[in-house]
Amino acid sequence: MGIPRLAALLLLTVTATALRGQDTTAYYQVAATMGAEFYVDGQRYLTAAGFSWNTGSKHVLEIRRLSQNVGAEKRMTFAGWSVPSGGTIDGVSPVISITASREIASYVAGFVVEYLVDYRLNAPPGANTGVCSPSSVAGGMCVPANAQTYIAEGATIVLLPPVPGPGWLFQGWVVNNLPMQFTASFTVTGPMWVEAYWVAVRHIQITTNPPGLTLIVNRNASPDAAGFDVALGGKLLLAAPDNQVDSGGAHWALDSFVADGVILGGLNSVYTVSELKPLPVNITANFVRAV
Repeated sequence: MGIPRLAALLLLTVTATALRGQDTTAYYQVAATMGAEFYVDGQRYLTAAGFSWNTGSKHVLEIRRLSQNVGAEKRMTFAGWSVPSGGTIDGVSPVISITASREIASYVAGFVVEYLVDYRLNAPPGANTGVCSPSSVAGGMCVPANAQTYIAEGATIVLLPPVPGPGWLFQGWVVNNLPMQFTASFTVTGPMWVEAYWVAVRHIQITTNPPGLTLIVNRNASPDAAGFDVALGGKLLLAAPDNQVDSGGAHWALDSFVADGVILGGLNSVYTVSELKPLPVNITANFVRAV
């Protein structure tokens, strides 16, 4: 005897409901931003892949190359896993183990763009060269101290005047052929090169005899024991106030300027740097008692 039509329909409905209740499949999408490479259960994928897993099953999501080159001067670097479909996850580690569940439908490996920044601490061949720290100087010669590093897109870099080695004077920074700046600030938007420019100098130390009196160098007042870094061919105009009084009340007048034993002259003497040597030039301003 056949089953009545109404009873058959009820049986089908109950059966379908029971099957849905027993359905243990979870559907997932695993993706990586910017088309990066990732692995799921040891299998390599690019950009995104879909999966259907039994709920409760275990799986491993993995980023094997934390930095992946896009070109010669651009790369993307792993920043962490996220679950945009809902839920929370500790996604800092490049390798995570997950349990398939219908509560989470997708995992995304986030990457950030980084660009190569080329620091050239020495100017190009044929130009004046220099170094950024005394430790970079060997035997009176400049040695390269260049470096390359990747920096995240959008990061701001501030360049301050570096500390020159002996015999060098910092001129300024040049960033991607922009005008030279003594200090520079820029935002990373692509590959960049940063170059430090220098000029070779000779150090000149000026003291007064007796000590503690005032000088005028290049028409600016200067205290005793002043130091100057002057490029080849550069000049110093040397003078002193007409009458000076020391701490004891004695009056003094300028007599002469002497550079390493050679008399330059009196008021408004000029010293010219004619050669570059590692040893400094010592100039003494000799004074005599005055009334």
